[in-house]
Amino acid sequence: MSVVVVRADAKKFHIRGHIQESVGKTDLMKGYAVPIDADGNPGDTLRAGVLAMEGGFALMTDRSIFTFETVHKDSTYVFVVGCDGYLPQTVVYRVENLGKRERVREMPTTFLERAPHKLNEVVVTASKIKFYNRGDTIVYNADAFQLAEGSMLDGLIAQLPGVELSSNGQIKVNGEFVESLLLNGKQFFDGNNNLMLKNLAAYTVKSVEVYRGQSFSDKWKGDKSAPQRLTMDVKLKKEYEIGWLLNAQAGYGTEDRYMARLFGMWFNRTTQVMFLGNINNLNDTREPGTNDSWRPELMPTGRMKYQLAGLSYNYQANDRKTYSRGSVTYENNHMNSHTDTDRINFYADRNTYDYVQSLSHNKNVKVNLNNTTGRKWGNLTMNGTLKGNYSRIDRTAQSLSASYDSEQYERSLMSLEAIYSDGSDAGLASLINQTLTRSDGRSRQGNIDGSVYAGYMIPRSNDRLFTELRVVYDDKKETLWNDYDVRFGADGLQPLRRRNYTDNTPNHDLNLSGTLGYNLSNGGLNLSLRYIYNLHTREKDSYTYALDRLEEMGMYGTLPAGYGLVLDAPNSFTSSLIENTHAVRPELDYIWNGAEARQFSVTFKPELGLRHSHFNYFSDGILYPVRRTSFIGVVSSMNGRVRYAFGNRMARENMYVFMYDYELSTSTPDLLHLVDVSDTSDPLNIMLGNPGLKNSYRHNHNMSVRFFAGKCPLQDFLNFNYSPVTDALVRGYTYDLSTGVHRNRTYNVSGQYSAGVNNTFTLQFGRKRQFMLSSVSGVSMIHSVDMIGLNVSEPSRSTVNTRGLSEDLKLSWQIGRQSLSIKANVIDRHTSSAREGFNDINATHCNYGVAGTFVLPAGFGISTDFTCYTRRGYGVKELDTTDVVWNARATYTPRGGRWVFTLDGFDLLHRLTNVHYAVTASGRTVTYTNTLPRYLLLSVQYRLNIQPKKR
Repeated sequence: MSVVVVRADAKKFHIRGHIQESVGKTDLMKGYAVPIDADGNPGDTLRAGVLAMEGGFALMTDRSIFTFETVHKDSTYVFVVGCDGYLPQTVVYRVENLGKRERVREMPTTFLERAPHKLNEVVVTASKIKFYNRGDTIVYNADAFQLAEGSMLDGLIAQLPGVELSSNGQIKVNGEFVESLLLNGKQFFDGNNNLMLKNLAAYTVKSVEVYRGQSFSDKWKGDKSAPQRLTMDVKLKKEYEIGWLLNAQAGYGTEDRYMARLFGMWFNRTTQVMFLGNINNLNDTREPGTNDSWRPELMPTGRMKYQLAGLSYNYQANDRKTYSRGSVTYENNHMNSHTDTDRINFYADRNTYDYVQSLSHNKNVKVNLNNTTGRKWGNLTMNGTLKGNYSRIDRTAQSLSASYDSEQYERSLMSLEAIYSDGSDAGLASLINQTLTRSDGRSRQGNIDGSVYAGYMIPRSNDRLFTELRVVYDDKKETLWNDYDVRFGADGLQPLRRRNYTDNTPNHDLNLSGTLGYNLSNGGLNLSLRYIYNLHTREKDSYTYALDRLEEMGMYGTLPAGYGLVLDAPNSFTSSLIENTHAVRPELDYIWNGAEARQFSVTFKPELGLRHSHFNYFSDGILYPVRRTSFIGVVSSMNGRVRYAFGNRMARENMYVFMYDYELSTSTPDLLHLVDVSDTSDPLNIMLGNPGLKNSYRHNHNMSVRFFAGKCPLQDFLNFNYSPVTDALVRGYTYDLSTGVHRNRTYNVSGQYSAGVNNTFTLQFGRKRQFMLSSVSGVSMIHSVDMIGLNVSEPSRSTVNTRGLSEDLKLSWQIGRQSLSIKANVIDRHTSSAREGFNDINATHCNYGVAGTFVLPAGFGISTDFTCYTRRGYGVKELDTTDVVWNARATYTPRGGRWVFTLDGFDLLHRLTNVHYAVTASGRTVTYTNTLPRYLLLSVQYRLNIQPKKR
C-alpha cells in the first residue's frame, strides 16, 4: 500500500520513485535516493519508505518508495539511487507538460544490481526478532520461527502470533480475515489459498508481510478508489527468486494411508512458472509439534482419495508495461462416508429423537483455467481476463432413519431395520416414522467468465476515464433419482412409497455488465463517479416423473418405458428470469496529513440502484408471474481513520491507529421463494412459497484501536463490532409430530443482531528476545430469531440469546533452534431462550497443552505436541469428556540437506474417537463416522535448488 502525500499549496509538486532489486523484483526497503542540483551538489538523502516529512516527522509507507518535493514547474532532475550491497545508479528524470492540477509524477522503477563483492556475515547468538512493524505493515521474520523439518507454508502461518489458520485455508490476522494471499506480490494459482499453503515449503520463505493494499489488477489500472484489502504477502528468500526450485515428497503409513506431492518453480527476471501435483488419502490437516487451532470436533468425516495437478505462470516485462498471468488446475476427489447420527430436536412441548444410518459416495472432478493479460500504451491502459471451469459430480447415497417422541437406547442398524418385526411395544408406541431413502445424482456444469477493461489517464492531470465490460455464462445439466419408503406410527399399515426421476435441464444463466466512470484526483482528495449496468437472464426448467405411478416402475436407476406419461406436474416447472439493474456509485477518498505525522482519512462509497425483475414461473398449467422493483442500497465502505505517531517514525516510535467502518448490505429474496406453490417431491420436507417477502438489510458497525510499539516487538488490537439485521431472511418450519413432516417456508424477521469485543495482544520479550506471549480475548453476544412451530399451521417467532467468553493464551520459549510452547484456550458459552421447553446451555471448552520442536545432533529432530481437550456443562456423558491427544514427528536430514526422512504419529495414546458432537439452540447431535483418527506415516522429501551461475 502506498499513500501519496501532497500539500494543498498549488506551488508544490512531488516526484515519486520506486527502488527494487533487479533479479527478484522485490522492494529494497533500505534503498535511498540523493538529489543532485544543477551545480552537482548532493541534497538531503531521501529514504525509501518515507513519503514526506511533515513538521519534522516522517510519514511512512510499506513499499520502497521515496518522494522528492519540489516547485510545480517543468524541469530536469538528477538522482543517485542506491542501497547497501547494490551498485548505485544515476537517474535523470525529465518533468514536462505539467498540468495545473497535477501534483505527482511517478518515475520508472529503478532496478539495482547486486554489488560484485560479498558483505561480511554477522553471527547473531540471541534469538531473532519474530515480528516488527514497518508503517502499518506487520512483518514476520520466517527464520525466527522453529519448525519441524519438512514443514509446508501452513505450518509456518499457524505459528505466527495473532494469526489463525482454518482447515479450509482461511486466514485471520488479529481477528480480521485475509482477503488476498500473495507470493512475492503476485497471485498464486488464481488466489487458491490451500494450494499455496499445502505445497510451498516453509524453508523457502524469508518473511510474511501483512498490510492493507490494493490488488495487482487495481494498481495496474491506476484505480485509486479501489478498496484496500487485508493482504498477506509471502516473500521468498533471495536464493529461491531465480532459477529452479523442486520439492518432492512421498510417504506410506498404517491403515493404507499414502501421500505423494511434487512442487516446482522456475524464476527469471520477468517470468515465473510453477507446477504442482498431489495425490493422497489422508483427509487430515494436523501437523505434529504445532499449537494451532485444531480441535477434535474439527476432525473431518469420511475417507477421501484426492488428486491434483496444476500449472501457473506469471510474466511482467522489464518496463512494466506488459503483463500476463494464468493457471490451469485439475482436481479429482472421491469421498466415501458412513455416518450414524443421533439427534435430539428441541421443541416447546417436547423433544423428538432421530436416529439415522447413512452411506454416501461422491466423485467430484474439476478443471479450472484462467488468464489475464494487460498492456499500457502511453496514457492508455488495457487488460482482459478470461476464465473457465468445468465440474462433474456423481453421487450416491442411502439412509435408514427412525423418528421417535421419546429417547431410544437400542438404535443399531439391525434394530432400525427390524422395528416392525422385532421392535418392543414401548418403541413402537413412541415411533413417529421409519424412512428408507436412496438418492443418486449426476451433474455437469461449465462456466465462462470474460472481461475487458480500458482506462485513459487525462494528459497533464491525475484524472482517469475508464470503462469495463464483463460476460459470465453458466450452463448446468443435472439428473436426480430419489426413492422414498416411509411408514408412519406403530402399525405402519399405510406406507408411503415414492420413486422420482428429475431432469433439471435446461439451466442457463447469463450476466452482462458494463461500467463507465471518471476519477478525479487533486492532492489528498480523490473523487470517482461510475455508472453500472447489469443484465441477468436465467432459464431453468425442472421435470419430475413419479415412476411409482407406473404399473411396473422397473429397476432403480434405469428409466422404464413410458416414464414420460407420469410427469408430476405440480412438482415440475419451467421458469425464466430477466433482471435489469442500474446503479450509480459515487466515491470519495480524502487524506489529510497534519503535523507530528497525524493523518486523518475518510472513505465513502455508497452504491444506489434499482433492480427490475421479471420472473415467470409455470407449473401444473398455471403461470405465476412475479414483477418486482427493488431499491438496492449498498455502502461498500465508509470509514474514518486518525493516526498518531509521536516522534520520528524513522526511530520506530509508538503509533496509534483509530478506525471506524460502516457497511450496509442488501439481500434480496430468491424469486422462487416468492411463488405461492408447494413442492411435495420429498414427502417429509414440503417446500412452500411466500409472496410477501421483503429485502433484508444488514448494518455492520466496526470500530478498532490499534497500537504498535516503536522500540520493542509489541502490538495490541482492540476491536468492537455491532451488526443488526432488518427483515432478516430465515428459513422457518412447522413440524407435524404425528407424521414427522416438515413444512418449510422463508420468512422475514427483525431483531437479529450480533455484537462483540475482541482484543489481540502480542509481545516478544526477554534479555535475548527468547520469549513470545500472545493473547486473544473475546466477548460476544448473538441474538437469533427463528420461526418454528409444532403441530400448527404457521410457526411462531422464537428468539435465542448466546453469550460467549473466550481467552486464547500462548507462551513460547526459543533459544537457537530449540523451541517450547504452552497454551491454554477457554471458551465459555451460555445459550438461553424464553421459548417454552427450551433447555438452556451452559458449556465450557478448555484446551491446554504443550508443544515443542528440538534439533538433535547428527541431523535428527523431534517435534511433538500434547494437548488435553475438555468439555463440561452439557450434562451428557458422551459430551462431557476429556480427550488427551499426543502427536509426534521424528526427522532425519543427512548432510547436504537435500533429503529429509520423516515419521509422523497421530493420536499415539489412542484417545481420539470418530465421534462428533454439536449442540445448538434447536437440538443436540452426536455423529459417528468412518474417519480414522490415528495412524503412522513414513515419508521422504527431496529438495533441489538450481541457480544460474552468473547472478
